[in-house]
Amino acid sequence: MAAGITAALLLVSDPMWQIFSRLCYTDLLLVFFTTAALFAVFRDPRLERRGSILGFAFATAAAIMTKNVAGAIPILTLILFTAVIRREQRPRLLRMVLACALALLLAAPWHIYQLMVHFKWFWADYIQTQLLAYGVHPPAQISSELPLVFYAKRLFLVDPILCLLALAAIPGLWLAAKRRDTVQPILLSAWLVTVCLALSSFQVRGQFRWVLFLLPPLCMLAACFSPVRQKWLIALLCAAFAIKAAAPAQTWGLPFGAYSPMPSETWLRDYADRGRPNPLVLVDTDDELYSAALPLPGVHYCWIDPGGLVQKLAPHYVYLGITVTAGQFENMDHWEPVFRQRLREWGLNSGEPIATAIVAESDADVAKIVAAHPDTDFYLPARFRTGLAEAARSTHGLAVVSDQRFFLLAKQNPKASSPPAITHIPRNW
Repeated sequence: MAAGITAALLLVSDPMWQIFSRLCYTDLLLVFFTTAALFAVFRDPRLERRGSILGFAFATAAAIMTKNVAGAIPILTLILFTAVIRREQRPRLLRMVLACALALLLAAPWHIYQLMVHFKWFWADYIQTQLLAYGVHPPAQISSELPLVFYAKRLFLVDPILCLLALAAIPGLWLAAKRRDTVQPILLSAWLVTVCLALSSFQVRGQFRWVLFLLPPLCMLAACFSPVRQKWLIALLCAAFAIKAAAPAQTWGLPFGAYSPMPSETWLRDYADRGRPNPLVLVDTDDELYSAALPLPGVHYCWIDPGGLVQKLAPHYVYLGITVTAGQFENMDHWEPVFRQRLREWGLNSGEPIATAIVAESDADVAKIVAAHPDTDFYLPARFRTGLAEAARSTHGLAVVSDQRFFLLAKQNPKASSPPAITHIPRNW
């Protein structure tokens, strides 16, 4: 009981856990399903009960459906655990194969359906981009550090208490695992080793949120094998939780307060309330893609990207015209039929995704886009206000919303546009 309370306190006082519990990311779901699958193994390491096999299989299948190949962490952990644990506590090969095969069988229908119905999309996005591009040849790196160094350094800055307690508990885990006579240290060691190998093998760095995969096993390590007496450890963690909650602005603090909406949300809501029929181009936007959730007739995101990183993130989007260059966007009358045909070949009979992303090499490209689209609205950074607003005076009206941002509103409506339809957005949308 004391170890469970300690692990729970460590987890809820970790800033990464608190933050990502409130965000729409799948990483915490993967962590939950992985923990559930390995809990089934912990309760019945020989997998002798049908419920243990089903529990492991369903949780692992859910993990695969949640986050692709990362969902195989329970399977790899079970294999490593089976290889290390003593024979009398080892699951029989047939039962282990059955549990893993059932997990793959449960996850298979969606994959088979996608291969049959959306083969090009599945291959390009699921295989080439997510696995091969990001996993083997990432398009960009923000750090040259070794993967585990990258994660360990930043985890220490975010949660030094967890890191120090986990380091202090490693000798205890090593001594317990060395005996190979109990399940807990072997399974926990296999879990930690598997996650560390997964983080090391996945080549892209810069996604610090993947450290979430380490948090539950690290908390269990610190709670179960710490040299500090449990009652003192619980008191220490209660005090640490209070200190973290009192310092939300610190890197290691816990931000429980409400966040103010981004200013751009107010400006874009006001823009949406106008019910304009014109498409909107957001240049180097600061709205975290909030505009995609608003009832706007057409939204395009323009990034000034001389290195072409946006195009490298999903190369098939370039071929399909979902990501276009500034030159292509200027000449959409020529390119739109080409992209529509390619989208039809991929099973999507719609031109709506065309030019969702626009890649400009410089501010001059943005000026050319504005000149080529007199019936399009633009949401721009303040640096464009001096020259561009004046140059587009005949086609666009200026609407300043702050010192950082302004709109250029087209004076004419697009061809074949329907009358403006004003949609009332819920207050907290």
